[in-house]
Amino acid sequence: MKKTTAIAIMGAVTALAATWVSPAYAGFGFGSLTGHKSSNTQILNQQSKLVHDFSTAQTQILNAQGLLAQAFGDKNQAAELRADAQALAHGASAQDIEKSIGDSSRASKQIDKHMEAGAKLTEQGKKLYAQAVPYYATGLTQTIALRPDIMNFSSSAQKALESTSIIDKLSLKNKLAAGLYLVEHVPAYIGELQGTTGEILSYSKKENIAIPPDIQNIIPKN
Repeated sequence: MKKTTAIAIMGAVTALAATWVSPAYAGFGFGSLTGHKSSNTQILNQQSKLVHDFSTAQTQILNAQGLLAQAFGDKNQAAELRADAQALAHGASAQDIEKSIGDSSRASKQIDKHMEAGAKLTEQGKKLYAQAVPYYATGLTQTIALRPDIMNFSSSAQKALESTSIIDKLSLKNKLAAGLYLVEHVPAYIGELQGTTGEILSYSKKENIAIPPDIQNIIPKN
């Protein structure tokens, strides 16, 4: 009988201990193993919106660069840019975003080289060039508009990671990989895109490629 009573008491003590963590250990993450699920859901939703909005803007940029690459005869590059745009349309991963930014940066440099060298376009090439500019204007405007959202996400992600237990921190960081990549790389990427803007407009004037004034006016210059 005493043995049975002792076992029952130990079981009750164990159950009680499992539901309570000493405040002295809370700072080491033992009390936050499940306590931040709601805040993590919030930051993940914030990331989803940021990735969606970036993908929408980036698709416009990639379409523009694909048309420009085609106009200058870079067919392989044009095909790769179109593939990147399609990948972003189906739920972009951190890898998709990284690849799209890398390919876009390389395309910008190649397009700049063509324009700086004074490359001549065929009539079909001029049509493709004119088709590209509205996509470029829209994409650049949308990307620049993401700056506040990127800053807010950066702050929220830092707070979420700081308040997450050591055990869960790596997992959460992996889940936030796409957003964190945008935080690190998009500001410089915007600078690259803006650097190409002047060249695009200057080349269109030099080669008498008609660009509607309303499109020229919405392209951010800096």
